[in-house]
Amino acid sequence: MQQNKKDDADLDVFFEAARATPYVPPVPLVDRILNDAASQNAPFWHKIWSELGGWPVTVGLATACSIGIVIGLTSPMLVSDIYMSEADIWASDNLLLDVSVFMDEG
Repeated sequence: MQQNKKDDADLDVFFEAARATPYVPPVPLVDRILNDAASQNAPFWHKIWSELGGWPVTVGLATACSIGIVIGLTSPMLVSDIYMSEADIWASDNLLLDVSVFMDEG
């Protein structure tokens, strides 16, 4: 127990010396911290844009969404015909993809 009090007294000398001289961070460190703080205040859309991967990924995602909407709104019968024909293909004996099913007119 006495040893712990002596160790604490020895450490108090170092703590007092550290309190006597204030720490001034280097200027490049302060600049990096301020730049990081400024980048954290970016607009909401900028954050989403960078999280997705930038413009190439965002353009691809927008294109896929647009094509999905166009297919869904313009030709629901075409899509259902393809799926019904695909079920007929899987029910066949040879289980090979018969391209003529997709080329039928009407």
